[in-house]
Amino acid sequence: MGTIRALRSARVRILASIVLLVAASTLGSVIAIRQILLIRLDDRIESGLVQETSEFRELVGGRDPTTGRPFGTDVQAIFDTYLRRNVPGEGEVLLTFIGRRPYKYTPRRDYPVQELTSRYSAWTSLRRSEQGTTETSPWRATRSRSGWRPRGAGRACG
Repeated sequence: MGTIRALRSARVRILASIVLLVAASTLGSVIAIRQILLIRLDDRIESGLVQETSEFRELVGGRDPTTGRPFGTDVQAIFDTYLRRNVPGEGEVLLTFIGRRPYKYTPRRDYPVQELTSRYSAWTSLRRSEQGTTETSPWRATRSRSGWRPRGAGRACG
């Protein structure tokens, strides 16, 4: 009987309500901070994709460093130069396609490039530049397609 009275006392009820309020506010703060961090991460990824795409487009309009001539329609030379000059960041892989076929990619031991092969046809059939994400286990692939075509050449994408 004494225990039941103690549980009904004002002190216990006040303490319990304070504990519940602190737990709820902590949970709310953790969820809010997580969302803010995810938004910041997405913004950084988006910024990186925009930068990579603009660098790639600038390269396309440039000159082949091995010959000194404009790249023109030599898609392989463009991709080879791009892959040689760009070192992927942590958790990043660069895939290139010529037409609807994979050309080259930057190998990574810890990245399951094979899991992305089922997505190739969808990516290579795009008609314009696009960015998005693809879920793979346990990775989240963020993609950017530049959607360019050299004059006089067939479809190419990067």
